[in-house]
Amino acid sequence: MKCPKCQSELIENARFCQNCGISVDVKCDTKNVTQLESNNSDNSRFLGTILGLLIVGFVAYDCITQAIHYGNIYKGALHNIKNEQWSSAKSKLEKLGNYKDCKILLPDVNYNYYLQTGNEKFNSKNYSNALSNYEQAKLYKNTDETLTIKIQKTKDLLAKQEAEQRKAQEIAKKKAEQAKRQAEQAKKAKIQKMLNNVVILSQYFGYSQYGEKAVIGKIKNNNSFPVQVRADIDLKDYNGNIIGTTYTYDRIEPYSVWNFEAPTFGVSANHTFIHLTIDEL
Repeated sequence: MKCPKCQSELIENARFCQNCGISVDVKCDTKNVTQLESNNSDNSRFLGTILGLLIVGFVAYDCITQAIHYGNIYKGALHNIKNEQWSSAKSKLEKLGNYKDCKILLPDVNYNYYLQTGNEKFNSKNYSNALSNYEQAKLYKNTDETLTIKIQKTKDLLAKQEAEQRKAQEIAKKKAEQAKRQAEQAKKAKIQKMLNNVVILSQYFGYSQYGEKAVIGKIKNNNSFPVQVRADIDLKDYNGNIIGTTYTYDRIEPYSVWNFEAPTFGVSANHTFIHLTIDEL
């Protein structure tokens, strides 16, 4: 025996088809199968309708929610305009874009926003920012003669302010340069005073401890603190012409004598001249 619907072979005495699941009672006929198929089709259409309604509902809910949200923002913008809260009104109208008459309201709001901001900057003597905001306001109401006069006044005050700032900067620069020169002069005076207390006791040509010809001498530090002494030595001939140079340096303790040696590097000199430079340690 075969299933009247799917034509699969049925197990003996089976009441249901093991393949499609329909009842195969001996009383079942083609009419019952047709009715079952019709019922399944109706169920599918019903489920599709329900799903479609749900989608439409969600879309409608989103649109309604958005409309309410935009409506609240719009009401807030109108409230801000009424109370001359131009910054908040400007922000809300820009967010709303093409909603209702926002594009019509925005130019006047922008004008008042930049004018208000310019006045705040003007009152705080920030003429540069005030001028920038006034010029922005002018773009939205080019026929405002009062604003034109205010812009010119702001330009004049800005020019005066910048001139005063330049003058103040020049004065500050001169003071800084003067302070620097005074500090350098004080440093030179201090070094000179220290140098006056460093005395060359003796100098002559001789031979160093290594057996080479050298300028040998003694220098004393009469300061109450140690100093670093550098001796730059000009090597001269009989006529006083410089024919070579040498140098040496060392630390000298307070009230101590430094026995120095400076090689001549083979230069046959007859006279010397010693330049001393020092640093406090």
